[in-house]
Amino acid sequence: ATDGDASVMRLLRQNVARNAPQSGGLRAEALLWGSGEPLAKLGLLEPADLLLASDVIYASAKEALTKQLIDTMLALCKEDTVLIVSNVRRFPEGHPKGEGQFFAAADRHFQRCTVPQASLHSDFQRSGIGSCAVHMLRRREGAADT
Repeated sequence: ATDGDASVMRLLRQNVARNAPQSGGLRAEALLWGSGEPLAKLGLLEPADLLLASDVIYASAKEALTKQLIDTMLALCKEDTVLIVSNVRRFPEGHPKGEGQFFAAADRHFQRCTVPQASLHSDFQRSGIGSCAVHMLRRREGAADT
């Protein structure tokens, strides 16, 4: 999913076709956070087993957008769904616009671990502003929709 940029969607679909041509179950689709019935909008009959989200945590200071993203994540996840979220750290830790506010809200609904920087490709092992963070999330048992 992305913000719907046509060129990004074209590249995502090319990447899927090139790297998983036989899968049949892998797709790249645009989805606006907070839109009603995200499963139906994506043509899914049930929550996914695996979801990937990249660079979606830039609106942490905007509570309404954070809630929309978390609501969408909850609607798309069952308890055993693995959700991988990657983001670029744009602010120092503790900054009001940093990802900390988003994860404080998400952690109420999801168990989370952060992949150690040393486990990432060497190009992405730096820390601080501009570094890449990869988080693995799984819906908490009994986590209710918001």
